[in-house]
Amino acid sequence: MIGLANASKSLVGRLEKGKLPTVLQGDGLVTELSKLCRILARLLDRDIFPWLDTGQEPTDHERDRASTVVADRLCSAVANPIVRNAQEQRQLALVGAWLDRRGYRKHSHPAAKLLAEMEPGTYWFRMNLPVGKIVRVNIPIDVVVQPRKRRQNRLPILIEAKEL
Repeated sequence: MIGLANASKSLVGRLEKGKLPTVLQGDGLVTELSKLCRILARLLDRDIFPWLDTGQEPTDHERDRASTVVADRLCSAVANPIVRNAQEQRQLALVGAWLDRRGYRKHSHPAAKLLAEMEPGTYWFRMNLPVGKIVRVNIPIDVVVQPRKRRQNRLPILIEAKEL
């Protein structure tokens, strides 16, 4: 909201705590709150809140429907990351157990060393892989496996856990 509305960071922080700012008052407060309200009005889903376009009071049915949809979206927003993280943990545990049964060893690889130098027969979870020559970015890799018999290019196998 701060960036979208060009609003004061301290104002948004206070509002998130359920409080009004103590320093900003009067016209300054109205101006900052108006910025937030303009953005919120543009972002509101008019299919969920149809009374906003008509200017009429919502019916009990419209209010119940809107509150149900908003509650469902809020639950999904909270639950989805939890479910995804749990799924990823299960996948990584399965991959680790599978590799362990085949004689691989979980062993960290120092970030300063080249990936091609990873010890054969080892694997590691959650490694950042720096890529790019001009602009360097880190790509998170879920599982890195260096086969016991190195591949010709000496690079390990990179695995990404996905949600089903």
